[in-house]
Amino acid sequence: MAKRKPEAEAGNRPQKQAKGQGKKQGGKGGADAPTAAANAAAKPAAAAPAAARMAFSTALAGLKPSAAGAAAGAGSAAAAAGVFKNKEKVLILSTRGVTYRYRHLMEDVVSLLPHSKKESKLDTKSDRGVINEVADLKNCTSVLFFEVRKKQDLYLWLAKSPDGPSVKFHVANVHTMAEVKLSGNHLKGSRPVLSFDAAFDDQPHYQLLKEMLTQTFATPKKHHKAKPFFDHVLSFTIADNRVWVRNYQLVVPPDKKKTDPDNASLVEVGPRFCLNPIKVGGVCS
Repeated sequence: MAKRKPEAEAGNRPQKQAKGQGKKQGGKGGADAPTAAANAAAKPAAAAPAAARMAFSTALAGLKPSAAGAAAGAGSAAAAAGVFKNKEKVLILSTRGVTYRYRHLMEDVVSLLPHSKKESKLDTKSDRGVINEVADLKNCTSVLFFEVRKKQDLYLWLAKSPDGPSVKFHVANVHTMAEVKLSGNHLKGSRPVLSFDAAFDDQPHYQLLKEMLTQTFATPKKHHKAKPFFDHVLSFTIADNRVWVRNYQLVVPPDKKKTDPDNASLVEVGPRFCLNPIKVGGVCS
């Protein structure tokens, strides 16, 4: 009888182990229930990155932005389509030996362009190719270069950096804001309304001038230094084969509606100057 006890104990051990395993399995099953629910809830959240990866892969494959946006969802459709943002910046500088009158004109132009960056004077003997390097360092896409010769004649270079085109003007009939002392006065940094004469559409070189003047003098929307409204007009008129530039303030009487354009009037602010085109080049140099 003493020898049979180990057999009985051996026969009973698997049952106890089975019961213990059942308890362990039951405990694991109870612990796995919340994790299974959490995994089921996490499946919709994982679908969004998968859609984004699919949209990115379709964009790499060369599909249209609309197809990639449809795959990524409505939120990524606008990002895939892209929105144009004007990042135009203008570099303004002059040569050494500039007179006080032309320096005041340059300062007036700087005050009219909140998206401009003023640079120190350039040596007359230095290479003009340095201007492209300075514009690249300043992240500027346009250049207004005031060149003075013999302290008498003023020439203005309007160029798109670095590949052009570029236009050279002779500046005449200069009247700064301090000289004319007109009654008009608009806010500094406000966006201008650009007004062009109908003659700009007649000849190809005038069409090029219109596009370059538009890109240079149009203040970008939502620029950090610009006011989000319009209260003055920059007028460009062609007469005697020259471009006459004027700056006017938009004035509306306080007792009339500001939304009605018939109630607005123009009061000149300044400065005044005339641009005589000399030559048009293909490369900014």
